[in-house]
Amino acid sequence: MSTFASILENPLFIILMLVVFFGIIVLAVILIKKYSPHFKSEEKPKDDKQIAEEEIKRLLVEVEEESKKEEHEDDTLDRMLSPVEDEQTAKAIEEYEEKNEK
Repeated sequence: MSTFASILENPLFIILMLVVFFGIIVLAVILIKKYSPHFKSEEKPKDDKQIAEEEIKRLLVEVEEESKKEEHEDDTLDRMLSPVEDEQTAKAIEEYEEKNEK
């Protein structure tokens, strides 16, 4: 009994048993994923052409969004620089500028 107890207390044996235990778990997971229809992944690998098309679409979307942002900034600047057509608004702006210049 003492030799059996000494084997169980050996640190190398404990580490070996842990490695074996987790190895069995990994093997079980691999087999389940391979043979069970519920756990099979339906995602198929993409070829180079599909990857290139997705990358081009992603890049084109970013360019379009940047041009929209630039157009929005241009519109805001145009509104700020355009003359005021309403007389009341123009007078209110002049009064505000006079009050704040002092």
